[in-house]
Amino acid sequence: MSVQTLGGWLLRLARMDTTVLGEAAATAAATGPLVAVVVACSFISGLGPWLWWVFQDFPSKDEAFVKAVLAGGGLQVLVWLGWLYVSYLLATRVLGGAGELMAVFRAMALGFVPMVIAVAMFLEPLAIGLGVLAVGGVAFMAQAALQTATGLDAGKAAVANLVGFTFFTLVMSLLGSVGEVRGAGGIAPGVFFFSLS
Repeated sequence: MSVQTLGGWLLRLARMDTTVLGEAAATAAATGPLVAVVVACSFISGLGPWLWWVFQDFPSKDEAFVKAVLAGGGLQVLVWLGWLYVSYLLATRVLGGAGELMAVFRAMALGFVPMVIAVAMFLEPLAIGLGVLAVGGVAFMAQAALQTATGLDAGKAAVANLVGFTFFTLVMSLLGSVGEVRGAGGIAPGVFFFSLS
């Protein structure tokens, strides 16, 4: 798969052209590049809260970087894979959808791109809103990806997506409260970095 094709898909996605998710699902050669996209977007989403931390001039900047970007970004990828798998099982084994796991993976991986919005969380008055927007954008795209890759109608795809999304948000919230840096954030990127405890 060429960089040009992937770039074209990203531009179409930015224009909210969700038909590109079907193309990703059907392109086996896109699997490797889309793994890289998910990993990159996850680590980038951790930069936002870390930059917020730096601009607040808090101590432990290195620890915050490790927890928000490196460890948090890696764990977010694993938890997102859980979202994908839970949604896939529900969609195909319970709700009557069809489709291969890797096709669903490719569609949902391309739909993970909105997570990069969280990089702008360093803008203090907008931080939480931008973090929520990033997660909401991924949830919206995951819904479209599930419909496209499994053939489910919107209602059934929404059920499968909601169960997977619930898993993702609850586990990421728990990670955000683990290993807190000076009582403000834990081992998670984006909006999940911030802890209310």
